[in-house]
Amino acid sequence: MEGQQPVSGLDLNSVPTDACARGCAAASAAQDVVFGLSTRSSLGNLLEGLDTPKRSQKKQGVKAKSVPLPKLLAELAELQKVVVSSNGSTDGGLAVNLQDERPGSAGRWSPVSDGIPEQDRCSFEPPVGILIHSEREWKGQTTESKIIRNGYAVLSQSFGFVRRVREDNYCALRASLYQTLMSSAQLPDFLQRESFLLIPDELETRYGLIKGWLFPDVCKQTSGIKDDVDLMKHYLSLLRKWWHAAEACPGLEGRRRVCEQLFQGGEDEFGVMEALKLLMLACAVELHAAMQRGKDVPIFCWLLFSRYTSSCPRTFLANHLSQVGFSGGMEQVEMCLLGYTLHHTIKVYRLYMANMADFIITHYPDDHIQDWPSVCLVTEDGRHYNVAVGEPACPQEDLSRGPH
Repeated sequence: MEGQQPVSGLDLNSVPTDACARGCAAASAAQDVVFGLSTRSSLGNLLEGLDTPKRSQKKQGVKAKSVPLPKLLAELAELQKVVVSSNGSTDGGLAVNLQDERPGSAGRWSPVSDGIPEQDRCSFEPPVGILIHSEREWKGQTTESKIIRNGYAVLSQSFGFVRRVREDNYCALRASLYQTLMSSAQLPDFLQRESFLLIPDELETRYGLIKGWLFPDVCKQTSGIKDDVDLMKHYLSLLRKWWHAAEACPGLEGRRRVCEQLFQGGEDEFGVMEALKLLMLACAVELHAAMQRGKDVPIFCWLLFSRYTSSCPRTFLANHLSQVGFSGGMEQVEMCLLGYTLHHTIKVYRLYMANMADFIITHYPDDHIQDWPSVCLVTEDGRHYNVAVGEPACPQEDLSRGPH
């Protein structure tokens, strides 16, 4: 957002000592689960970067083969190199520069390009036919243009339209939440639990992770709520309200209207995205606790907590999650955590990989493809995400061959 400066993240000076926090943990040991957040976790194990225990050999769930682990590791390494080189930084790829100089970027949507104030615009452009969008944005005969056009041709076999998403570092969260709300037929279980609004209290009382949360300026200025825990509870309540409004609508058109009211660039939009980040943190705490106890966890957890900048929930929040929406976007392994938090498989068409048929579609995560609902996003560069909507206009020819 305009007017915001990159910040180092959570104020760790507000975090209690291990001894004090363990005392809080002991005091609430009678509780077992708060919104799926384990309360039996050892604080020392959760918040200190300990050696990773040997992984259990027991397999969990349905394992998809779309992107094998070694290939994903290699991709993550390459992605980090690209980010570091493009930013002249060696900070582990936390800062992402979204300024584009690629073919077709000259006419790209800007939230304020038409003179309408940002807060009065929907964060999703009206739908445009996929092939029309492809030809308009990716003219020319460069190799990159051909690959992206071919990717859009593949996408057009399954969808009819693409909606551009506001181009900021919230785009992955925004696009995923929009698609989830659009496909929501009922409130998910976690929103209906009585303990749902207690998550900020739990994370702060037991782990000291909420005080100093980095909120967008519009949230602090508009809400008038000074306490970070109370503000986060307010946005969790807003998330449930908007989700209920979408679920209560009888059809896609009604849910679309609700979503377009929510995603207007104001306090509600950015507040519910911060609430979604909080749910990701709660999920990360639970998964890390399971790892420390030697339980089975999804493969992406081992990638998430193997980074030197993200060895435990505290460093994950300070160095990665708190930066999402500000100085950084979502990395692939964090997309897996987002999907796991929403209990949706996020299916992404990576158009820049259209010359490699095995890699154009990726699932985040890939271990519940058969039993979780899915949402679909589109990316031309692995950083900015748009959404694909609608049925294809007409059957397409076989486009499985290489770029043309």
